[in-house]
Amino acid sequence: MSERCCNKKRFFEESSQRNIDFVLDDGKKIKFKVLFFSVKPYFDEAYVQRIGDDSIYHLNKEDATDIATQFANR
Repeated sequence: MSERCCNKKRFFEESSQRNIDFVLDDGKKIKFKVLFFSVKPYFDEAYVQRIGDDSIYHLNKEDATDIATQFANR
């Protein structure tokens, strides 16, 4: 197994993905996928993608930590 393959495997094993259901003020429900990274140098960063949309958004450490804390408090 190549070093690149092992690093990629470790990268995803030490990360987590969650789906978020979000309700807008008008009652419309939208869903997001959030991928949290636990690997240096990406520690505590995340990427968000609305399900059904190709756009992917980066969350910095502060925003990613806020979202992760909300999951922990559920």
